Amino acid sequence: MLSNEELAQILHAAVQAPSGHNAQPWDFGWDGMTLFVRAVYGKDRSVFNYLERGTVLAVGGVVESIGIFAPTIGFKSSVRYVYDPRRGPTIAEITFSPTTPEKNSARVDALFARTTNRKQYAKKEVAEDIKDHLQQAALFAGHTELVFIDSPVQMKLVARASTQMETFMLKVPALREAMFTHVVWDDAEEARVREGMFVKTLELTPPAFAAFKAFTHMPFVATLAGFLGMGSRIAAENAMRYASAGACGLIAISDMTERTLFELGRSLLRVWITATEHGLALQPIGGVIFLAARAREEVPSLFSQKIAQSFIVADDSLGALFKIPDGMRPGLLFRCGYADAPSARSSKKSPIVEYAKRGTLS
Repeated sequence: MLSNEELAQILHAAVQAPSGHNAQPWDFGWDGMTLFVRAVYGKDRSVFNYLERGTVLAVGGVVESIGIFAPTIGFKSSVRYVYDPRRGPTIAEITFSPTTPEKNSARVDALFARTTNRKQYAKKEVAEDIKDHLQQAALFAGHTELVFIDSPVQMKLVARASTQMETFMLKVPALREAMFTHVVWDDAEEARVREGMFVKTLELTPPAFAAFKAFTHMPFVATLAGFLGMGSRIAAENAMRYASAGACGLIAISDMTERTLFELGRSLLRVWITATEHGLALQPIGGVIFLAARAREEVPSLFSQKIAQSFIVADDSLGALFKIPDGMRPGLLFRCGYADAPSARSSKKSPIVEYAKRGTLS
């Protein structure tokens, strides 16, 4: 049985998982035998989190973090996926059994060191053996598969498709809100709230920082800038940055069900930690994939027909560029490579845990 100290160690590792806008949409229940890993619906309100798909993905990362850390303190974790929206927010139940402690400090160090790096990446290829390790890390139950592109010409096309959101973000209120309302502006606020997107992690130049702040606090300025073509300029600048990476990777998935998205979250965490172990920087850049899924399914659509179609075309282009296997679809896009350390990283909140008697949680 886990002691309170061991449980606290495991949960501290668990909340190192990534989440959209660093929303950390999870909490936990513990009845002395089983750990209930739960979604907190509504915590991530961004336009990307349609049907709480990003929340389920984030919880997958939490579960994988637990699986990586627990053996180092002498416990094997057994995961049971139980998500059923009719039963409540629990996505997975985890039990623990004693085992010989593993000496895998490098992997655990990578778990805690993992962070988003939005710096300019060096134009240096990622070695084939490293890409092989990342591809092996991504495989999960036949539902996920990682494909790479490292041709400069193709990476430019990938970068252009991935930045379709930026083209419209200043014109569309929902996209503008997703970009600007989750920002944490200074060190004091970051230390206090410990969630949200810390502005220093965005690696903005001073002029870009001034514009970003104006767009956040004066929406009419953002709208005007959008109609003057500022969104297209931002998209072009981001595309140039993304295309300079050592490689672009796409984790393809079999479908958009909650179970597969949960596994995608576990897959991403494995890939990210493996990349960190190899000294690679990594940044997810695939928001357009989630926008395309929303554009295909939502009726009535949040987007105009023109904008919805642009997201769908970009998503289809990514699938074609990466030549993903038949029967699979784009799941998550990232760039990776070699870069200086990021200027800052976003903080994590302490885990929220409900303690209860055995049999009273579900």
